Amino acid sequence: MTWELRWHPFRAECVLFTSHHGGRPWVGHVAAVREAAPDPYNALAPGGVRVGGVRNPDYRGTWWVPNDLPVFGEAPEPTAGDALYRTARAGGAAEVLCYHHDPRRSLADLDDDEAAAVIELR
Repeated sequence: MTWELRWHPFRAECVLFTSHHGGRPWVGHVAAVREAAPDPYNALAPGGVRVGGVRNPDYRGTWWVPNDLPVFGEAPEPTAGDALYRTARAGGAAEVLCYHHDPRRSLADLDDDEAAAVIELR
């Protein structure tokens, strides 16, 4: 498992590389689309149960939470590189922003006040 910053010589910048990102666990449930009610298996919905059994509050409007499955968290030291293959330890915070309590709504569905609340959240 690897997550690190790697120097990209053609872009002349560091890029995040995560070899394990595609192997993240599926915690959802596949169900038929329902018009009336949100998916009860949505881990980010109000009252939803996230990884580790944490239950979300019954939030309304916007809400944020630290990502239960961050791309990088306690990243290990990367393997030594060379002049072409330069690496550095990746680190930082990963958060999830839920911009509305109804997961069926897209950002385009929000009114002006709801969209402003998303911008002002963090």
